[in-house]
Amino acid sequence: MAQSFSETLDEIFRMGGIGALELSIEQKKDRVREQERSLEDLHARLREAEDRLKKLEAKRVRQSQWYTYQDQVGPVGPTSTSSAPSFKKEGRFEIRPKSSRGGMAARGQ
Repeated sequence: MAQSFSETLDEIFRMGGIGALELSIEQKKDRVREQERSLEDLHARLREAEDRLKKLEAKRVRQSQWYTYQDQVGPVGPTSTSSAPSFKKEGRFEIRPKSSRGGMAARGQ
């Protein structure tokens, strides 16, 4: 009688028995584990990409600062056309305005 009742329930709910249900659960767990591994791999790749991006940004900033410095002092050092302080009679500094920023051509070279 109990066996018949169990078979009737299986037919109604189309479960296929406890074994099939356990198999279905294990398959779903395996799929979830697989997706978790894929997600971890994606996170690792994202962190690596972020690290590369930070390094490139830091390099860009350093290069920008270097080029800005080169624009200010020129390739051979400051010249008389740069904003160099000079002494007045009272001992105060005077800032000379820059002339054109034409590089070597502006310096007559």
